[in-house]
Amino acid sequence: MFPKQKTTAHQKNLFPLPLTGFSRLTIGLFFLGFLAGYIGAHFLENYIHSTVISLFRDTINQLPWLSIDRNEIFLLSFKNHLTSFLLLVFFSLTNVWRLYYIGSTIYTGFSQGLLFCFCTISYGLGGIPQYFCFLLPQAILLVPVFLLILNRLERFHYNWFLCEPGSSKRTLSFFSTQKRQLLFHQLPFLFICIILLFCCSILEGYLNVPIIKAYNAGLK
Repeated sequence: MFPKQKTTAHQKNLFPLPLTGFSRLTIGLFFLGFLAGYIGAHFLENYIHSTVISLFRDTINQLPWLSIDRNEIFLLSFKNHLTSFLLLVFFSLTNVWRLYYIGSTIYTGFSQGLLFCFCTISYGLGGIPQYFCFLLPQAILLVPVFLLILNRLERFHYNWFLCEPGSSKRTLSFFSTQKRQLLFHQLPFLFICIILLFCCSILEGYLNVPIIKAYNAGLK
């Protein structure tokens, strides 16, 4: 299921090429979750329309006049992005990395499918631009950043378990050093990823909020 991680010259770069086989798998899993969320919300429309969708529609309609603290949106966004990133890094060091990767990718797609369905149920075709208002401009940077992160961590996970210790103390010492070196070599990449996620949160907090409010004010 998972494309083999071959060592090539371009993998020595700080950032791998974004559309590897693993990145395409990630996109496929995301759209699988997206489709499941969209279809599931449609099937449950009669049960959730009077509660969740009505609340969603009322909130959207009131957005142009709501006082929204952009600093709080920025901090909340950065906290969520950083938490997701650190969890990915943590699980890449474990045997359940691929289960967590699959689950988190499908869940992300599922939640986006629900949001898209809520937008289209509430506003018809007008819900499509409404949906993209929630994503832009931060998604332009966030999507490639997470593709790069997942691709890099998949290779890191693969190489990490190539360094499994043997039975002798000499082998254990050698591989422990090798693992430390492998982890140390990831630090520049991890640091740059945090900076990029910080930039995504700035876009979400200080540009996305005005876009959403302006679009919904224009619908009145």
